[in-house]
Amino acid sequence: MSDWSRREFIRTVGAAGTAAALLGPRAVAQAAPAKRSLRKG
Repeated sequence: MSDWSRREFIRTVGAAGTAAALLGPRAVAQAAPAKRSLRKG
């Protein structure tokens, strides 16, 4: 893995981690009903 791709990976994971930390409870609350309705359909 090159330095550039490693840096991109870390930045992407960092952004995703930050979003998950900020949106975590809300995102989970929204995703759970969506998953349930997809399974039903």
